[in-house]
Amino acid sequence: MVSEKVLRPIANCHPFIVIGPRYTTKILEDMGFYVPPFINYDYIDSEEFPWIRLVKTFEEIKKLLKYFEDNGKLPNFDMDRIEQNQKLLLSFDRSDVLYDVYSKLITKTII
Repeated sequence: MVSEKVLRPIANCHPFIVIGPRYTTKILEDMGFYVPPFINYDYIDSEEFPWIRLVKTFEEIKKLLKYFEDNGKLPNFDMDRIEQNQKLLLSFDRSDVLYDVYSKLITKTII
């Protein structure tokens, strides 16, 4: 599910990395959010097993840390789009968003 662990950084205008269930990034993008491309999320939707997704996420985070260590900055950092995420989140009616997110999760889980 899309939890406060993802919504909190969006609300505070921070970049984020998703560690979560299958389709989380897809749901966020479908809702209009920009998912920062700090790591490659291709495995999130395709990998069925949560522990493999977790291992792959940590591998991607290691690559990100190496990039930061070598370059002193985050790759593909677009603050304007991060700010747009915050504005989008604040524009939603809370009850509509929760209903929409959970209905998408249920649909994706059944498929």
